[in-house]
Amino acid sequence: MSATSSKDSREQARVALCVVTILLLGSIIYSNSLQGPFVLDDKSGIERNPAIRHLWPPEWLRVHRPLAVLTLAMNYSAHGLSVRGYHVVNTLIHLAAGLALFGIVRQTLSLGDLRERYSHSRDWLALGTALIWLAHPLQTQSVTYVIQRMESLMGLFYLLTVLGFIRAQQAGKPILFYAASVMACALGMATKEVMVTAPLMVLTFDRVYVADSWRQILQARRRYYAALFATWIVMGFVGPWSGLSAAILPQESPASPSVTDIHAAVPAVTAASRAAASSSAEHEPPPPLTPLSYALSQPGVICHYLKRTVIPTGLCLDLWWPIATTPSEIIPPAILVVTLLIVTLRALFKYPRWGFPGWWFFLILAPTSTVVPIKDLAFEHRMYLSLAGPVVLFVIGGYELLRRWKLTSAGIWLYGCVPIVVLILSALTYQRN
Repeated sequence: MSATSSKDSREQARVALCVVTILLLGSIIYSNSLQGPFVLDDKSGIERNPAIRHLWPPEWLRVHRPLAVLTLAMNYSAHGLSVRGYHVVNTLIHLAAGLALFGIVRQTLSLGDLRERYSHSRDWLALGTALIWLAHPLQTQSVTYVIQRMESLMGLFYLLTVLGFIRAQQAGKPILFYAASVMACALGMATKEVMVTAPLMVLTFDRVYVADSWRQILQARRRYYAALFATWIVMGFVGPWSGLSAAILPQESPASPSVTDIHAAVPAVTAASRAAASSSAEHEPPPPLTPLSYALSQPGVICHYLKRTVIPTGLCLDLWWPIATTPSEIIPPAILVVTLLIVTLRALFKYPRWGFPGWWFFLILAPTSTVVPIKDLAFEHRMYLSLAGPVVLFVIGGYELLRRWKLTSAGIWLYGCVPIVVLILSALTYQRN
């Protein structure tokens, strides 16, 4: 056996070990969630949702986020309202997303000059990143809360979009990986709106880790990006606002409520009851939710997300976040968030490889944490994908600091500190489930 083939065999064995570790740990920490009952929006989205009662005719085309609803319809077709099957699918989606994140980090550390620098550590850095992200208690809302499969499924397609692009850079015949990337992006667009940021994310990744200039990107991959950005059109052809469902399904009579109306009714009642309760308690109506009031409230929400990233205790399925109205509620968190954003943008231009994880965090949160008012100001499941940015900075940044400053052996960080963090987070997630 040659030295090269022996090295390849060892590398394949390490990758196989990493994959098994991810699957095993994820299965263990979510093993006690399989009997969790339907709660909150599960009631309207699953138990009382007529769109999932049959696969054909495709009533799921009438509703918001049809691909995610299709997976619920497949669950219902297989085992009705038996909750275990829904949880198993949610867990499998999360495990697949963890494997995709492992692949992204590992393949990124194999690009260009990074390959030589991380030749002995990229598998373990990728594994540490994937395990922390997989095991973090913030992820439970996207996995154990069944209806939030919409977030984790979109997250899986998002990660596969990026991974497909990276693999195309390393393949002799990249066309299949480019096609897979575009297909994953299109499927994500039919799953949840946050996917709208994926083409921009891939373009930024390309400029930071692959291409030497924007001109090179335009010359080498203009057809790929034309197809990738064209997936935005998918959002106009799926869901209740499109003509696709009308072309396939018979029209409902005006006297009968539509699937969309039924699906939207319960959350609307919930919002109304909240407002009434708040009004009754305070003896004054709640402030209106406008783009400005929403934007002024989001720095506090983002600070909450960051706090729960570092200290994942006190998590809540339904935060019922109040609109920020006082200077003390608005100014301090706004200063912190704006400062972090400026640091991220400066790093993206000056030290792009270190700025990219911050860009990942902010760009993915942008659709839900800027000026577009959403009924619920905060939901922890919105951190599902964004969490990967801080985790990468923690794992690889910590490794690099010790390696460059020689404070202690970088191996202590990689083989000691990171595994301890993984075990702590796993215990907290198991406890929460």
